[in-house]
Amino acid sequence: MKELTQQQIKSILDKRFKEILEDIEWNRVMRTRPMTDEEHDDHLEILDSHMADARQQLGLCNYREVSPTVDQLLQGHQIELEKESFSYKKLCRELLKLNLKLMEIEKHSALGLDDGLAVNAKAMPEIEDSEYLSTVVEKYVQEQEKSGNWTEKTKAEFLACLNLLKDYHGDIPVESIDFKAMREYKEALMRLPANLKKHPQYRDKTIHEILEIDVPEPMSTTTVNKYMNRASSLFKFAVRNGYMTINPAEGMQLKKTKRDDEYRDAFSKNDLEKLFNSKEYIEGEHRSDYCFWMPILGLFTGCRLEELAQLHLDDIKESEGVWVFDINNEGAKKVKTKASLRLVPIHPFILDNLQFLQYVEGLKSRGFDRLFPELAQRRDGYGQTASKWFGRYKRRCGIVENGKKKDFHSFRHTFANTLKQIHTVEPVMISELLGHEVDSMTMGRYGKRYSPQVLLEQGIKKLDFGVDLGHLQMSRPTK
Repeated sequence: MKELTQQQIKSILDKRFKEILEDIEWNRVMRTRPMTDEEHDDHLEILDSHMADARQQLGLCNYREVSPTVDQLLQGHQIELEKESFSYKKLCRELLKLNLKLMEIEKHSALGLDDGLAVNAKAMPEIEDSEYLSTVVEKYVQEQEKSGNWTEKTKAEFLACLNLLKDYHGDIPVESIDFKAMREYKEALMRLPANLKKHPQYRDKTIHEILEIDVPEPMSTTTVNKYMNRASSLFKFAVRNGYMTINPAEGMQLKKTKRDDEYRDAFSKNDLEKLFNSKEYIEGEHRSDYCFWMPILGLFTGCRLEELAQLHLDDIKESEGVWVFDINNEGAKKVKTKASLRLVPIHPFILDNLQFLQYVEGLKSRGFDRLFPELAQRRDGYGQTASKWFGRYKRRCGIVENGKKKDFHSFRHTFANTLKQIHTVEPVMISELLGHEVDSMTMGRYGKRYSPQVLLEQGIKKLDFGVDLGHLQMSRPTK
């Protein structure tokens, strides 16, 4: 049985590729009038539909629809091949890939993103055999686990989002998921209930059954975007690894209705008075030492709850003559980003008035190595118990939320807002204290970090929350 060489197959397809490219470009150049918005939308929708069909055919190894074109190509080159031959099937498969490349180029051009692909006849990256969604999810999770990027909590949250995507579309080849499919998925998310798996009335229903119900409280914009962002992360992985040619979730997020600082509120002066004048603080009746220290440290350091909960006693140290908390990712500790690695000076009120170092030495003398040994490591880290406790505590203190969430993270907002209102505290310094990336090439990449002494004198010492906390000296734990 006669077979073609790889070079012969490439030659056949190259000729067709250039001819179609010239047709695409010619048709766009020679239009007698601009497209209307409706015509443009229809054109894009047709392209998406054809691309989805081609991907599905590629994933299912279905060459029936492309076979007549292959016959014409072979006839034009005066080549005869058996339809069951390897060369014939290879030509079918490569033609499907070629058609996808051409449609992707045409879509780029239609969206005004033509970067020379059509003019210069550069082929799009070649795609591999399409993997099914479940397989790509599994490989994505394995890569994240192996790289150490995920905690158990992060893994569980990602899987919940990606499983919902699979529940909606089914376990289909990833190459069959296009922009249209993701638009439909986004619209479905906007109609699904908030906390989907927590409501008994929805728990045993499929996603498509739930979509038939009039849901009174659908997902928030933030939650919809969370699902879309995690789908986008999966598709980025798929594109990098050759399972897809495009990321169909990119740019699909809903526009936020609020600024980032409007989703969570800082604690007001009245809130702080309620939190630190509770019966527990007045009478020294905290059930655990972390219940005393965590709110105070959150207020005076701006640290995230998990950063405080996982502190080791060795992380409390002197640096250049200044006592600091060393926020690091050594051992089992985790940080949110590389910028989170930092030294945070300890406020004199904590060191002197509350005799924090005496407490630390007491723990060391009893053989402990962590600041809060009573907080065990759980799926979500060391801070899970403290987070739940604080949620109950702030409600007991009568903290009122007026459209904005108030939780332990609000101490971080209070810390940042207090320093922001002090005009002599540099924004870069606030970013470094909070463990944020510095949004400046000069200061972020080329400028060294502030020394602990400067952070203390020009930042931490200037904190003034307008609340009398002197009574805390009488209720502090001593070890």
